[in-house]
Amino acid sequence: DLTIENVLELDERERGYDRVDIPQENISTYDGELIQNAIVYKGKVDKQSRSIQPNVDYFKLCLDGAKSHFSEFYNDYISTTYQNGSGEDPYLITISDIREKYQV
Repeated sequence: DLTIENVLELDERERGYDRVDIPQENISTYDGELIQNAIVYKGKVDKQSRSIQPNVDYFKLCLDGAKSHFSEFYNDYISTTYQNGSGEDPYLITISDIREKYQV
């Protein structure tokens, strides 16, 4: 469980994002566990840019975390974190790029 101090620390670390409370009825987990009082940090629309590549260490940490849970979660993480590109956008990372670069 997160304490108010934990949330404030997260808010500070994730200050480039907006904290969003998620009602329990909108949460579906991979193993059917019930989660109450969930929060997510959503990127600010005015701060998004396809020209900025992810921090490699942070991206790898997220991949490893996703992989350590459910394979379905890992696959969902990969498919929803980056869109498949047609190769026309030099800044767009494709799933193939990710798998090749990070051996995933």
